[in-house]
Amino acid sequence: MKKQFEIKHLLKKRKNILFLIFLVLVCIFFAKNIFLKSNFKDKIIMLKEPKTKTINLPARALVIKDEYLYYLGENDFKEDGLKINVNKELADVDVSNVDENLKNHVSSVIDKFNEKLDEKDSDSKNFNLDGISYYIREKNFFNAFSEVNKISKVVPNKKVYVKDKLFRYSLLDNTFKTGKILSKNSGVVSNKIDGLENIYDFSIIDLLDEDDFNFENSKSSSFISGIKIVDNLRYYLCLKTKHDMISDVDVNSSLLVNFGSDSFEGIVKKIKRNSSSDLFVLEFYSGFDEILDKRFLDVNIEKSFNKIYELPKSSLMQEDGENYIISVDSFNNMKKIKVVVKFIDNVNDKVYIDAIKSYIGPFYNILKDARLVKKGEISN
Repeated sequence: MKKQFEIKHLLKKRKNILFLIFLVLVCIFFAKNIFLKSNFKDKIIMLKEPKTKTINLPARALVIKDEYLYYLGENDFKEDGLKINVNKELADVDVSNVDENLKNHVSSVIDKFNEKLDEKDSDSKNFNLDGISYYIREKNFFNAFSEVNKISKVVPNKKVYVKDKLFRYSLLDNTFKTGKILSKNSGVVSNKIDGLENIYDFSIIDLLDEDDFNFENSKSSSFISGIKIVDNLRYYLCLKTKHDMISDVDVNSSLLVNFGSDSFEGIVKKIKRNSSSDLFVLEFYSGFDEILDKRFLDVNIEKSFNKIYELPKSSLMQEDGENYIISVDSFNNMKKIKVVVKFIDNVNDKVYIDAIKSYIGPFYNILKDARLVKKGEISN
């Protein structure tokens, strides 16, 4: 009986010891945690549940449309957005007094354009097609001939450029022959003519650079009395952003861009990175009504992410091409954890970590600035 009592007493004593050890460990844990929080109060972030987030990255956009000017003088096409089919008669023109030399010269220019379609690079120059059409409309045929004569020795260097000018001069040639102005492209009417239509067309997509945004500050206007017909099925936006604001985009990838009242998807056709800014040329097939009467506008590039952790960019460290963050446990032990980065926001200094593919989770304490610790202080 006494022996049983001693056994029970020994077991009870052992339980008390174990409980005491457990209590000490808990106290140490909380003490360390308090110490951690007091020492790293402003240096760590405790992860919560992953979230879904959409960020907006600002950009300035230059609009490039497939648009053609028709020099009609006073006309009945006052409604913007009116749809026009190919070969619609727009106006009559008295060409009875047009000099035959001018007609022949325009025809010869067209022949030169046709020849150059098969040639390679050479010098190029902008032609004053606005001036030629205006002088013809005003029956100032001497000036019209002078403008055409200026291009007799000029050879365009881009096939797309040549095709575009060939289209425009063929329109002029057709007017000489028929006495009528016919629509040679389909689209919608716009009465807002800014004088940049023959500068910013599809032929210059590969030539766009930062300098093209200088036109935004000029009070561009045109003496043209007429309309333009704009292709409403396709257009381009040249987006100007801060340098390295978007680094995860390649040619032929897509970007969601917000302008007007909605967001529209564009396909990246060209990327040009400079020291202070980057240019992205995107092709669009929707959202035309929002840009019909615009040449420059503010837009936002939308980036949406599911199941991500948002951290300061400074929390990210890179080694051998891999991305890591540093977690800190309750005992001040720092560990390097490999992560998958979804996006780096260089404007707001944020990094977005894939919560599914990275080995971190809620309640992890992450060091805000990985530069605060030396390499030897981190365990793998």
